[in-house]
Amino acid sequence: MAARDSMADLIDRVRYLIGDTGSTEQFTDAHINDILDMHRSTVRYCPLQEIEDIDTGGTVTYKEFWAIGQRGRPVRNWEGTAGTNLFFVDGQWGTVTPATFNYIEGKFRFTEAPNRPVRLTGFHYDIEGAAADLCEEWAAAVKACVTFSDGSDKIALSDKFTHLMTLAENFRRRQKPLTVAMTRSDINRGGDYDTDDPRLYNSRLPRG
Repeated sequence: MAARDSMADLIDRVRYLIGDTGSTEQFTDAHINDILDMHRSTVRYCPLQEIEDIDTGGTVTYKEFWAIGQRGRPVRNWEGTAGTNLFFVDGQWGTVTPATFNYIEGKFRFTEAPNRPVRLTGFHYDIEGAAADLCEEWAAAVKACVTFSDGSDKIALSDKFTHLMTLAENFRRRQKPLTVAMTRSDINRGGDYDTDDPRLYNSRLPRG
């Protein structure tokens, strides 16, 4: 499947992180897109954090909104642009579109202050987790490389494997933690719940 146009900036970001740039690339855009999709999170009608503007005279308005997680940290790396892969509604559930947006940082600004709260529906991605997966795939592709010497010359092809695995380990430390919901069968009756049920996508941003 071809890479989506709305993923172009995220794909470029991942390429930069893993060093897969230049005239010869290890991975296609489509493959990086697929790996990113494995690290995708969905939010529906998520309230954004309003950021006040104080005008001359002390008048407070709210034109800027940030995607903030439950622990007060920004939620970054959103797919697409407003009106295509990102959808906003105001406090009266009418569609609104920010005038400017930074979907890498998760910051959105309107020309006029919308009715609050402003809610966002869209996808955001764990690019560090995707980068770790790609580094491990790349390392697997070069695992047969060896170090050898020819007189005073030493060719250390195996260093690439070590470097890629070190990168992967660093990205693993930075990727978003995974959480699971557990149900006690002795106090919760009614059977098991499918964790892939889209109805479980609620209006909360992650804790990160």
